[in-house]
Amino acid sequence: MLLSSVATKTVRDRTPITLGIGAGLGLLALAMVSVAASFEDDMAGMFDDLPDAFTGIIGGSGGNYVITEVFGLIAPIAVLVLAIGGGIGAIAREERDRTADLLLTHPVTRRRVVVSKSLVLVAHVGAACIIFLAGATVGAVLVDVAGFGPGDALAATVHLFFLGLAFGMIALAAGTLTGSTSAGMGIAAGLAVASNLVAGVVPLIDGLDDIARLSPWYYFNGAEPLTRGVAPGHLAVLGGLAVAALAVALVAVDHRDIGARRSGPRLKIPAVGTLVRPRVSGVFVKTLSERAVLVNVTGISLAAMAVTMSAMYTGIKDSLAELSDAFPDSVADLIGTANFSTPAGWIQAEMLSMIVPFALVAVGAVIGVGAIAGEDARRTLSLLVTTPIKRSRIVLEKAAAIVAAVIVAAGMCWLGLVAGSAIGGLDLSTAQLAAAMAHMALLGIFFGVLALAIGAAAGKTAALRAVVALAFAAYLGEWLLSLQDDLEAFAVLSPWHYVNTAQPLINGVAPLHLSVLAVASAITVAVAVQLFEHRELAA
Repeated sequence: MLLSSVATKTVRDRTPITLGIGAGLGLLALAMVSVAASFEDDMAGMFDDLPDAFTGIIGGSGGNYVITEVFGLIAPIAVLVLAIGGGIGAIAREERDRTADLLLTHPVTRRRVVVSKSLVLVAHVGAACIIFLAGATVGAVLVDVAGFGPGDALAATVHLFFLGLAFGMIALAAGTLTGSTSAGMGIAAGLAVASNLVAGVVPLIDGLDDIARLSPWYYFNGAEPLTRGVAPGHLAVLGGLAVAALAVALVAVDHRDIGARRSGPRLKIPAVGTLVRPRVSGVFVKTLSERAVLVNVTGISLAAMAVTMSAMYTGIKDSLAELSDAFPDSVADLIGTANFSTPAGWIQAEMLSMIVPFALVAVGAVIGVGAIAGEDARRTLSLLVTTPIKRSRIVLEKAAAIVAAVIVAAGMCWLGLVAGSAIGGLDLSTAQLAAAMAHMALLGIFFGVLALAIGAAAGKTAALRAVVALAFAAYLGEWLLSLQDDLEAFAVLSPWHYVNTAQPLINGVAPLHLSVLAVASAITVAVAVQLFEHRELAA
């Protein structure tokens, strides 16, 4: 009964984000397959112009570039976010939320608890992959794309599932060993980023080809499953890595003093510990320091991607010129540019249309959901409000932490874009890059304080579900409304409108659009203050 309850609670806590990520990937796959079919002839030789490092990272050297990028880069990032988050939550989050003592005092072994949690992790990663596969399969059935069919989508998704499973179990082991959500996430996410670069870049150095086989990412896309089918040997390696990591977690859970932050033997990692150690000098500092790993991993990942995308532009700009001519207007509206043969258009299409804004929205939303609703879920909110700090100040400092976190992550991305522009010779203005990041940072801040407001009135699960649903609905709604002449005026109701239509990377800052996002955020914070002021808290 206990194991059933543990699994049920974990399913309940993680299902909203699983469905959100799965639905987003499914819709993206469906849309991108349709897009790829519209100009597949113009992409025929695109891989010939791509740098070897980039094709190594996305795991493709042939086929359709758009589909390869979705399966080899975008989908893996989303699935790894889900898997690592689930793995960290198994034991480390129970300790952080001070529920580990209660959980482990029941008459079942610790190992059985870990096994129960790991099975839920497998189910969630599998569910997200199945939804993603469904979107890609529907697209492949409805639209004829040369060299891509349901079987290709299935093979690539099977590899994607095993990649997520491997890193999810690594996160479970890291969280169980360290007892820290921040340290565990830093280890798992850092390994994911490093292994991706090793698999893509190291083979380019003479004599170091075999080193790539040490990278889990190599066994995800090294065999190019999207074009060559399933590679059983590679799946066996990823599966073995997942089993080994689970074994480490099972051993660690029996040999460490697991509890609500008590003293005891605990794995010490000085560098990571210094980076993620919570500071408690105030609500703002404590909230921001608790999310240091999230902010740093997001910012560094975006910066690295910015450098990569910028550096590859020179090699493919001729192919992009032909591709832009065949680009459907509806898709151009979706990504915010009709001409990505220019440096600004390329960066807008590859980074600023989806990846960067959704990443910043995720940072804001995660911190916003945890700000009030997360404290409530950890049973620390009642303690917090008994301190001589006004409720209004608590909300304002939590909101300030959201603003600071999003700005820091956006600033790291801006530095990556500036460096990439210099390395790749894109000659993009630093001021225009800053303008683009300002718009996107305010978008992330708005959804972050929206999560804060919802969490101030409702629980953590409700806040998470609402923000995920609203972010995706606003994104798709703004695009669909803009395609209808008689409904286009209603697109201004979506926060995404004030990022997409302004095109700040090309036109610079749009003061009116920034003002709308800033005012909307300020009003949302004011609402959050009122909701929290009048909320009855359980003892």
